[in-house]
Amino acid sequence: MKLSEPKFFFSFNTAAWLKKVLPTTQDFPLQKKIADRALRHTFLVGEDSQIYMFHNVTKGWVHFKDVIDWGKFRNTEKSAKLNRLGFLNSLGFMYFLYGGPQYARKSLYLLRDWCKKNPLNPDTKDQHSAVIWSSLNAAIRVVNLLWMYFFLKDSKQVSSNDKFFIIETIFSHAKYLHAVNSNPRYQFGNWQIQELVALAHLGILFPEFKEAKAWKNLAYKNLEKQIKRQFFSDGVHAEGSLSYHITVAQLYMDALLLAKINRIRVSRKLMNFTKKMIDFVVNVIRPDGTFPLINDSYIVDIKTFLLCANHMFSHNKWAILPFSPTLGFILRFADNLKNQGQRRHKQHIPSEMKKSKLFPEAGFAVMRDKDNTQQLFFDAYPGWFFHSHAGKLGFQLYAHGKPIIVDAGNCSYDYYDYTSWYKRTVAHNTIQVNNRDQTLLRDIWQWDVNYNLNKIPLYPNVKVFMQNIGWPRVSIDRWISNEAFDFIEAKHEGYRNLMNPLIHSRKILFIKGKYWIIIDELKVENEQWAFANHYEFLLHFFPGKVQMHSKEKIANVKNGNVGILVVPLYRDDIDEVVLTKGKIIYNNEPCLSPFLKYIKHNRSTAVFFTMLLPYKGRCPKVKIEELRIQQAPSKNEKLGVAVNIDGNTVYFIYQPHCQHFADFKRRINFRGRILWLESKKRKVNSFLAIDAKEATLLDKVLFRDKNAKTIWKKN
Repeated sequence: MKLSEPKFFFSFNTAAWLKKVLPTTQDFPLQKKIADRALRHTFLVGEDSQIYMFHNVTKGWVHFKDVIDWGKFRNTEKSAKLNRLGFLNSLGFMYFLYGGPQYARKSLYLLRDWCKKNPLNPDTKDQHSAVIWSSLNAAIRVVNLLWMYFFLKDSKQVSSNDKFFIIETIFSHAKYLHAVNSNPRYQFGNWQIQELVALAHLGILFPEFKEAKAWKNLAYKNLEKQIKRQFFSDGVHAEGSLSYHITVAQLYMDALLLAKINRIRVSRKLMNFTKKMIDFVVNVIRPDGTFPLINDSYIVDIKTFLLCANHMFSHNKWAILPFSPTLGFILRFADNLKNQGQRRHKQHIPSEMKKSKLFPEAGFAVMRDKDNTQQLFFDAYPGWFFHSHAGKLGFQLYAHGKPIIVDAGNCSYDYYDYTSWYKRTVAHNTIQVNNRDQTLLRDIWQWDVNYNLNKIPLYPNVKVFMQNIGWPRVSIDRWISNEAFDFIEAKHEGYRNLMNPLIHSRKILFIKGKYWIIIDELKVENEQWAFANHYEFLLHFFPGKVQMHSKEKIANVKNGNVGILVVPLYRDDIDEVVLTKGKIIYNNEPCLSPFLKYIKHNRSTAVFFTMLLPYKGRCPKVKIEELRIQQAPSKNEKLGVAVNIDGNTVYFIYQPHCQHFADFKRRINFRGRILWLESKKRKVNSFLAIDAKEATLLDKVLFRDKNAKTIWKKN
C-alpha cells in the first residue's frame, strides 16, 4: 500500500531542532518516564498520558511481569486509560528524539499484543470489550496511534510490514468511528467531538483511502453542526464542565490547525466560534492562572491550550502567564517555531480579565476588580446533563490572588465514594434544604430527570432544548456591572419537589475592592405550613485555618497572610453553626478541608444575609448593629443593618417588595429595594440604590425620583 505525504503537525526535518528544545520543557520528564517504564511493562493508569491532550498527573501505575492482562481492571476508568494506549505515543516520541531502537521495538510489540487480545467487538456484553471499544476510547486511542505512527514512519528501524500493520489498525478504528457517527441516532457531549476530530485527522492524513474524503467531510460538517447542538451562543460547552470545555476547544483547534497545514478550507463559522470558546476560558481564569472547577471539572494544564490559541490565531491576546513553551505546543507548531525561533510569551493581562463578565446562556458570571486579585465565580448553569452537579447558585472566591472559598469539582471517576459526594448539593457553596439535593440523583452518573438527548437535533439549539425538556429551571434574572460594583440576581426551582415547594433566589452585590454581600431568600409556597424546613448555608474553604467567633458567629478563614471574614449580618435567627470537614480536590487528589454550615429552622420564608470581607495582613474589626425599624414587620420583609468596619460605617437595607423603610435612630428613609450606603463621621462617601425612588440620611436627600432606578454616586 503506497502512502501519500500529507503534513502532520511536525515533520522529520524538525527532529534535530526538537531534540535540543523539547528536553527543556517542564513536561518532558513525564513523557520520558512513561516511555522508560513502558519498556518494563509499567503503565500510567491514574490519568490519561497522551501527549496531545497535555495531562500531567503522575499517580497510578500498574506493572505486568510477563503477560500483559489488558482486561485487568474491572474499574471502568482505569481500564479505559490503560487501553487508550497513551504510552505508545510516548515510546514513539522518545524514539523520534533519540533513535533508541528499544523504544520502536517495544511500541510495535505492545501494539501487536494489544490487537491480538482485543479484536474489534463493540457490541459484546463483556464489560472489558464494551469499555475499550466504546466510541470515545476508540477515538482517543486512534489519535494516539497517529502520533505514534508519525513519530516512527521515517525510521529505518520500522519495516514496511510494521508500517502496514499500524495503518491497518488505524484503518479498522476509522471504519468503526465512521459507522458510529453516520448513524442517525444522535450522540451528545465531548464523546462525539472527540470522535469527529479523530475522523478529521484520519480523513486528512490518509487521502489514498477511498473512504478518506467521506471521513473528512462528515467530520467537518458535523463539527459545525455541534456548535448549535452542544454549545451556548456565548461560546460555552453545554455540559457545563470547564475542563471538558477546554478539552473540546483544544480538539476544535487541532482540527482547524491540521486543515490549515494541509491547505484545506474550513468554514468561517468554525473559526470564529472556536475563538469564542477560547475567549470564555480567558474570561474565567483565576488570579493564579487556574480555572474554576465547576461540575465534573478536574485540573488540566492550561498552558498548552493558551499557547496554541495565541499561535493559531497569530496574536498575543490570550498570553496570561509568563511561561515557556510546552511540549504539546512545540510539537503542534514545530515547523513554524523552528523558522521563527522560540518566543517567550510576556505576561499580559487581557482586557477581558480586567472586567466582570456574564455568560447569560451558560449561567456563569465572573465578578472581579480591575486587577483581578479579587474574584468571585458564580454558577447558575441551567443544565442537568451527566457531568452536572446539584450546586446551582454556588460560587468560588479568590481574595488578594489566593483561593479562599472553593468548589469540589471531580478529581477522578475512579473514586466512586467521592464522585457521589461531588455531585450532591452538600459539596457546593449554596443552600441545602432538608438535607436534600436540588434534584434527585438516580445513580452516580445521572440525575432523575428527562434524558431524551436524541431530541436535541429537533430543536434550533441546545438552549431551546433545555428550556423545553422539563428540567428544574435555573435562571439569571438580573445583572448590573460597572467599574464600582457588580450585582447579580438568580434563582433555581430544584426544591419544587418538596412537600412544601420553595424557590431559592440568591443576590450578590460586589462593592469592588471591598467586599461581597450575599442575600439568600428561600420562599415557600405555603407560609402557613405546619412543619419547619431545615436550611443550611454551606461554605467550603481552601485547606487552611478557620477561627470561629462563637458570639458573633463570624468565621475568620485564612490562606497564608490573606483571609476573609464570613459575617452573618442577621445572626440572631441562626440556630446552629457547624464547622466540620468537607471533601475537595487539591492537586487533582481528594482532600479534606474546612466546611462551614449556618443552619436555620423556619416554617415560612427564610433569608440568609451574609457579608464576605477579604483582607490582607491585619484582620479588620467588625461591629454589627441591627437598624431599628419604624414599623417592625417580619425580618423576611425588611432587613437593615449598620456595619462598622475599622471606623467606616456601612448601611445596608434590603426590601424584597420595595416598601418604605424608616429608621428613627439614624433618620434613614428609603423607598426601594436595595440600598448600600457608606459613611464616615456622618458624611456620605458613596451610595448605591437599586430599584429605588427615594433615600434620605439625616434629613439630607440623597435622591428622589418618581420612577424606580438604579443609582450609584460617589462623593
